[in-house]
Amino acid sequence: MEHKKRLTLSIITVTAVLFALQSLIFRQLMKYYGIPGRVLGDYLIVSSITHVLLAVTLLLFRFAFYNVQTGERVDYINLPNAITMVRISSTPAILFLLFLNMQYPVIRPLIIYTVVAFISDLLDGNVSRRTKQVTKIGAYLDSMSDYGVLIAVSVAFLYFDLVTFAFFLLVMVRFLVQWIGMGIVTLINRKWADHRSSFLGKASVFATMSLYGVALLKLIPRAERIAIETWFPYAEAFVAVVLIISLLEKLAFLFHDIQDAKKARGNPGP
Repeated sequence: MEHKKRLTLSIITVTAVLFALQSLIFRQLMKYYGIPGRVLGDYLIVSSITHVLLAVTLLLFRFAFYNVQTGERVDYINLPNAITMVRISSTPAILFLLFLNMQYPVIRPLIIYTVVAFISDLLDGNVSRRTKQVTKIGAYLDSMSDYGVLIAVSVAFLYFDLVTFAFFLLVMVRFLVQWIGMGIVTLINRKWADHRSSFLGKASVFATMSLYGVALLKLIPRAERIAIETWFPYAEAFVAVVLIISLLEKLAFLFHDIQDAKKARGNPGP
């Protein structure tokens, strides 16, 4: 019982601190760029919903707060988990800055925000392995944050014509397959499906994030981005190939996982 109380308090505290920090940073950006105060109200609504959903999700997944190497329960948000949460916490600011860039010169903070969010994807895994804090919730959270952020940003990028519709559709299919697949296996097993990671899966996320970081450079004045527009389609095509190969791998994983789940359900054992 004490474990559950400490974990619940840690989840609520870390989520609240992230919300407060994001709100403070966004408010200061608004003052610096002379953005009307009504925008802050809209941002706070979206950001509060995001953070509440994050906290609720973590509370529902309290069963996954254990060290996969030692099997010991974890009753707090560790550093790797907090880094992953930063990625989710930053999503509302990234989306708002994308739309504000149409009227205000916020390209610099937009790029910084996006780069920090994407770099966190490289940090959380490395930190967890180096500090021996690899947790089951970390795997779930990392997957949800990667796909959630990329799907949200992809919609905005399509709106601003930063990526083609074909690439957007490929991203949607690739990352939604993961969620749908895990949902199907969960329903068959009647318990949460384990997240299966692979080199190709990580490569597809990293490649897409890198491409999106470069795509933001299209928003700077035309004189400075002519070269980007020339070679960007080739970079997009390369990442599309990586996504297609990764999608085929995920479909193969999904097929085998569904078959295994059906066998396990049909043979419950002694």
